[in-house]
Amino acid sequence: MNTAAKRHNGPAMANHHHGHHSHESHESSGNDCIQEEGGMQTELISNHYGSGGYDYGAPPAVEEKMRRDLKFFFMNPYEKYKARGRKPYKLGLQIIKIVFVTLQLILFGLNQFTQATFFEDNEKAFNNIFLKDWDPTYDSFAYPKTRQLYALYLKEGVYEHLDYAVYKYSQLERIAVGTYEFETAQSRDIHNMTLCNRHFLNVNLSNGKFDVNASTKTDCLTFEVSPDKNISMQQFLKDNDFTMSFDSMIQMQLKFSIRSLHIKDLAMFLNPDCVRFNITILYDYSIHGGRIAVSLSEQHSIFNCSNKVVGEEEAHVISYLVAAYDIFIVFLCLLSLLLCCRSLQRGRRLKKRAKTFFKRYYDRKLTRLEKLEFLNFWYIMIIISDLLTISGSIVKLLLEWLITTDYDVCSILLGTGCFLVWLGVLRYLGFFPKYNIPIITLKSAMPNCLRFMVCGVILYMAYGFCGWIVLGPYHHKFRSFNVAIECMYSLINGDDMFATFDEMSDKSTVVWVYSRIYLYTFISLFIYVILSLFIALIMDTYETVKACQGRHRSHTELEAFIDQCDDRPESGCYRRKKKKKRRKTWKSLCNCRRSSSSSDETTPLLH
Repeated sequence: MNTAAKRHNGPAMANHHHGHHSHESHESSGNDCIQEEGGMQTELISNHYGSGGYDYGAPPAVEEKMRRDLKFFFMNPYEKYKARGRKPYKLGLQIIKIVFVTLQLILFGLNQFTQATFFEDNEKAFNNIFLKDWDPTYDSFAYPKTRQLYALYLKEGVYEHLDYAVYKYSQLERIAVGTYEFETAQSRDIHNMTLCNRHFLNVNLSNGKFDVNASTKTDCLTFEVSPDKNISMQQFLKDNDFTMSFDSMIQMQLKFSIRSLHIKDLAMFLNPDCVRFNITILYDYSIHGGRIAVSLSEQHSIFNCSNKVVGEEEAHVISYLVAAYDIFIVFLCLLSLLLCCRSLQRGRRLKKRAKTFFKRYYDRKLTRLEKLEFLNFWYIMIIISDLLTISGSIVKLLLEWLITTDYDVCSILLGTGCFLVWLGVLRYLGFFPKYNIPIITLKSAMPNCLRFMVCGVILYMAYGFCGWIVLGPYHHKFRSFNVAIECMYSLINGDDMFATFDEMSDKSTVVWVYSRIYLYTFISLFIYVILSLFIALIMDTYETVKACQGRHRSHTELEAFIDQCDDRPESGCYRRKKKKKRRKTWKSLCNCRRSSSSSDETTPLLH
């Protein structure tokens, strides 16, 4: 038989021998692990190719080199160190990076939480100062929120509320405990306030008839208040021809700005920040239900201001050290990113070599699953974490230099980056049999879990839309679709069940009965059936993985091809000699001994 015929008949012969060999092996061993895929059971025998495997057409030297290169590529860092003395630089770098990135996150979090507390306390202070008859209990975190009860019901009460806010603003520097001051221009204080009224053009109701022009318009009036003079807003608006009809009003806003000083812990050599608060008091009458909801909101920004602080030089030194620390982390992440990109490039080149090798000598193409073996998704995750950490560190530097004040973007980038950095360590724990069971379980159960979750989400959304539209008008937990979904998720976890039943309004008997049927069926179905099946699905995979632990199976023909290489990492067969003389000496002296069993030293292609 010529070489071409051997290449052509090789795969067919391999498939024939493989099927016969798998059948005999299955009858002789009752401990073989069985993997279900697509409803079909396929026996994955570790000695996928024995003496009756491929009728290989590749030269023995070329075949051995390819097999060893593939096996070396899929070794873990410790095996690579024993095989070629390659030091695990990426592992060491990840350990160093996780320490520095976590410390950076902690330092940023302490500073951020200090500022968040400062802004929250000021918002509570503004509520108590500018909102008439404000009850401190409105600031509590009780559920449901009592702040929604704060509202106005009389026209006279609206004008009194405006008078109260204007007066408190004019006297702010004198009466407030906080460090506040007005905006300044040309060395004088500016006590400006702006009142905006958004309303319909016309709403007229008389003798049972109404005339409505649904077009909207916004009128604004800017005025200056004096600390020495109190004004009546009702008369003031009338004098300035600022008409305000409650029948046509949609919402009204009272806007003003003040400045403050955030004095940080000076023992940590942190300079104070100059803060500007843009405050808005909103009178919302968009529903026209006889009730004007009142709320206060503030938008803050940090700006540069002339300052003098004792110990300012030490503060600058600390600031420079923090900036240098952030730049060092950027350098670490760039180095990690380059190493991971280099490893991905090596995998791509080896995949290209393997494709050419199998196509040339065995006339077969690598399957999609075999090609994915060369793509290490752990490296992709580390690259993403590096990009996020680099971006977060740059935003953090901009925050330190007061170029931006967007702490939320920085926290999202740093938090997600640190999360992925910690997950990246799982890759190295996965090389130890005692620690890799959770990783293998999640990887094996993921396809079935995703298919199961598709059905569960469809059922969940069906209940969500039904509960929102039926129970929403009578239950505040179903008042919006988003809140309804969150309430249902809490019910699945057994949270606040009785309150959900008890808070259902009994104004409609039909809806009340319907709510009982709805809640009982939803809770019973998802807790006792859906959730139990989901847990059982994962537990079944866990038991299978635990039973198969230590028994490497060849999932693909590529793995079976690699498993025929019995050279142990410490055998010396994987080392590369740079000098020609050493190569000749090595070829004459090296006698690569192969272990009688490869099951102990062969590791799964786990990515």
